[in-house]
Amino acid sequence: MTDIVISWWRVSEIAHCESTWPFALTHADLNGDGVEDLVVANSLNDNVSILFGLRDGTFTVMFTYQAGWQAVSVVTADVDFDNETDIFTANQDDSTIAVLKNDGPAYSTRLTLYNSPPGQFRCRRRFHRRMSHRHGGGDNTQKSPLL
Repeated sequence: MTDIVISWWRVSEIAHCESTWPFALTHADLNGDGVEDLVVANSLNDNVSILFGLRDGTFTVMFTYQAGWQAVSVVTADVDFDNETDIFTANQDDSTIAVLKNDGPAYSTRLTLYNSPPGQFRCRRRFHRRMSHRHGGGDNTQKSPLL
């Protein structure tokens, strides 16, 4: 088995991220500093890697957080309307959705796994859906149906 390495290049510098089987990538401002950060789902390591963006166009060293088994898709959204961007992974081997809730500026996360009923959650298709405040007016009066 060969490891796959994902890399980002800039004209004057190279930002390098080494992960085992990076499978999906998304971006969001995770720490509220106004700079886009990168989130990589690593399917072989069962985790996600975060590279925080810097104002000069480079990234910090990689931070890794545990996800479900074989994370094959990753999206970000503020699911609990606390103005903090949370991370979601679709996990193929254990048929779960991992929710990594953002607990503040240092991005210390709590992992929650949601099991899918047999035959209802399949990771064979990829989709992207932007979450909105449809389930609440943004004033914390209603929680998302995921919680």
